[in-house]
Amino acid sequence: MSSTSSRPLVIWRARDAGEREGLGYLIYVVAIVAFAVVVPLLMLLWSWLVTPVVTSALLSDAASKAAMIVCVLLWAAGCFIGRLRGPAVRPPFLTFAFSIAPLRRRLAFGMPVAYALGFVVAFLAFAGGMLGAAMWSTGHVELASGAAFVVASVGVGLLAGSTWLLGQIFPRSSLAAGVLLVGLGVTSTVFGPVVPYLPWHWVSNAYPVEGSFVSAFGLLLLAVGVMAFAVARMERLRRDDLLAQAQLWDTAHVFASTFDLESASAVYRARPRRFRAVSAVRSFSSQWLRFVARDALGAARTPLRATMGAVLLAGAGAIVGLGPAPTPTWGAVAGLLAYVGVGPLSDGLRHAVAMSADLPLYGVSDRALVSYHTVFPAVGTAIFLGLGSVIASLWGSGRSSWHLIATTAVLVLLTIAVRVCASVKGPMPVSLLAPASTPMGDLGAIIRLLWLFDAVLLAALAGAFAATGAWYSACAELALVVLLVMRRWSKRRHG
Repeated sequence: MSSTSSRPLVIWRARDAGEREGLGYLIYVVAIVAFAVVVPLLMLLWSWLVTPVVTSALLSDAASKAAMIVCVLLWAAGCFIGRLRGPAVRPPFLTFAFSIAPLRRRLAFGMPVAYALGFVVAFLAFAGGMLGAAMWSTGHVELASGAAFVVASVGVGLLAGSTWLLGQIFPRSSLAAGVLLVGLGVTSTVFGPVVPYLPWHWVSNAYPVEGSFVSAFGLLLLAVGVMAFAVARMERLRRDDLLAQAQLWDTAHVFASTFDLESASAVYRARPRRFRAVSAVRSFSSQWLRFVARDALGAARTPLRATMGAVLLAGAGAIVGLGPAPTPTWGAVAGLLAYVGVGPLSDGLRHAVAMSADLPLYGVSDRALVSYHTVFPAVGTAIFLGLGSVIASLWGSGRSSWHLIATTAVLVLLTIAVRVCASVKGPMPVSLLAPASTPMGDLGAIIRLLWLFDAVLLAALAGAFAATGAWYSACAELALVVLLVMRRWSKRRHG
């Protein structure tokens, strides 16, 4: 055989050897990460699930109702998220090429859909398996009951993936479908007789305490039918919608890869469309009222986003108001909900911080501009969070009024402080990219993660401290946040 004819064979063998080497390296990295990170986290989660307090909570009647509520929220979230980023997303060039080619949508975009839906199903099945195994290991449920709940979890995952895909296929009606799901979930919680006719009642019946295989397989059959319907409707995916989602996801991925999570989240932020003809420039005798009116009108121009923020703030207040005293875990959840909920009310604050890094444009100093734009999110947080806590306190066991007021006030103060701290954060310093050598190894990755998610950590700590009445810890955190704000503010131009 000549050297010319053997050259393709040599190239093929070299490429094959390179692919095998790359696959071996990938397997090695996955194995190292699994044994060094995933396995210890799973062991920690398992040790927490089998504690007597958590086991008694999992076996209570409220646990099955909580499972129903979680399922409703997952399916509704699929409808909402599919409008922005569905599972049928490829890179922009491939999306354009496949969308203009004479290919069926389910063939061109079937692989990313399969990967995304498989991840959702695997995650929920794993979560259901962990809960069932924890209750079975303590001897409170049978093995068959835990298996039934795993089957139901697979059905829940398939339905969540189906609503996610349907939200992308029907973006204009998915919003109404998600609201309808939430409404039915609330109705089924208040009025018991309608619950057996809704699919999330099967999740409650398949919960390991009861472990009904009939309900589990009924839910699985329904999920398979809805999935088949969603896949059959993939041909209705419009080219413009596919290209728009691909471009948005690619832009968000670029920002996230450069550790700019604020810009990555801003890519999917709703564009203002309502009340565009109403002027935001109003003359008031007070400068504070002038900026509050501007921020209020800005929030009203994205009504759905503002409503979601108000609901999240009210939910955080409800967690604070329920029961005699929330645990630190539930307090952390309330803090995270409050931090996310105040985001739609803080667009003016983010704009003020962005303008403070340049020459003044509004005739006021930088500090005054930021303080003016802080009033509206502070007032909105106090109103909705306080309203949720009062309603939950009257509906629940009723906490002490003074303690409830103090808890709500501290949570509002800390949430606004953390939001201001996150707004003045700026880009990640280049110095954090350098390795941080210690006797325990290179901790540079941990430092970068702490810098990325410091606001989330501070918000969770704020909720835990406020809910449990740890006032000294709350004051210490407030002092720490103020120092961070001062340091970041001093570096906003020359950092």
